[in-house]
Formats: sequence, C-alpha cells, structure tokens
Amino acid sequence: MLVDQNPAFKANVSLNDVVSVAQIVEEFLDMFIVDLITVTNTDNKLLSSYPEGIQSHNFETWDGREHAIFGEIPDIEFDYPIIWHIEPNIYKVVSVPISIDYEIIGTLTLGVMITDYEAEDLQLSKKSDKHILNDGYINAS
Repeated sequence: MLVDQNPAFKANVSLNDVVSVAQIVEEFLDMFIVDLITVTNTDNKLLSSYPEGIQSHNFETWDGREHAIFGEIPDIEFDYPIIWHIEPNIYKVVSVPISIDYEIIGTLTLGVMITDYEAEDLQLSKKSDKHILNDGYINAS
C-alpha cells in the first residue's frame, strides 16, 4: 500500500494529529529506505518529520512541496531531481499530495541523502572529478 493512500494516515493528517501522524511515519520507516520524510498540512504546518532535527525549517517555499499542495504529481522518471539542503546534508526529494475525496489535505515528501556514492555515479570520465558543494562545504565527492 502506498504511504499517502493509507486511510489511518490520511485521517490523522486531516485532523492535524501530530502524535498519530508521527506514529504512522515511524511504522513506514520499517518499509522504506529513505533518509528524509516530511508530512505537512495545507497551512505548511509540519505534522511529522524524519529525522526530527529538521523541524525548525520553513517548508512553505521548498521546491516540490508547493507543486504537491496544488495536486501535481511528479513524473516517475524526471530529469531534474528536486534538491533540498538541510544542514549539513543535501537530499534528493519527491513530494506528493495527500488527498481525501479529491481534496488536498497535505503533502508527503520522501528523500534520500546525496553522498559520495551518487557523486561517483555522476562521474562520467576517469579524467574528471565531480564534487557536490553547498556554501563551500563538500557534501559529496
């Protein structure tokens, strides 16, 4: 079952029940290999997140989430991944709308950390090196 289609999850998001949404997200962590999960309501209130340290960030203007809040579902294969920087890491993310009876009640974002593995995968030539930088800090190489 897809995360955003779970009836208990959707009901708790619609009620803005932070404790119950967090419990369901905790259960989802056993099913997915992800480094980041956020659940927000339509007012940009963060209902749950993993890891918990990202709760102080403003999710209102983050790429991807603003599209999901309007019901846009990203392509399965997209050429330009959405990147979020949450100190000290960089994540490749996808955000989808959460809806009940065609009414959007929130967003779900899943992300994986960009590491040296991804940098190595991007390296097209043995004669060049790729570095993923953020404010002068090397996140991956």
